[in-house]
Amino acid sequence: MIKVCPRCKEEKPHSAYYSNKSRADGVQAYCILCCRAKAKVSGPKYYQKHREQIRASQLMSRRGVDMKDVPDECQVCGRANGRGKGVVVDHCHDTGQVRGFLCGNCNVAIGMTDNDSNLLRKLADYLEKV
Repeated sequence: MIKVCPRCKEEKPHSAYYSNKSRADGVQAYCILCCRAKAKVSGPKYYQKHREQIRASQLMSRRGVDMKDVPDECQVCGRANGRGKGVVVDHCHDTGQVRGFLCGNCNVAIGMTDNDSNLLRKLADYLEKV
């Protein structure tokens, strides 16, 4: 079957459209290329406008954390607001359990040591004796 995309005005086969079973013809109104072009423009705008809502929703669904429980500063270094980027949720990759809230630098430092507390102690000892 052939359909005309209302955006680009081109005739295209149904295979050039995303499926949509709720529509009478079984495909989206706009062709895949037009849908992708619109998403490139509208996606970032939507994210900027709804950024806080998206983050709150992701924290709750992925980690079970409510935004009101997230502190403004890193729980390790104490930097306010994680250097302007906000704090991240630190979690155990084995269990998924939330350990706390860190700035990006502290979170990366822990990750670079493969979550090895003995290695972190050795690094601290090294820094103190030099």
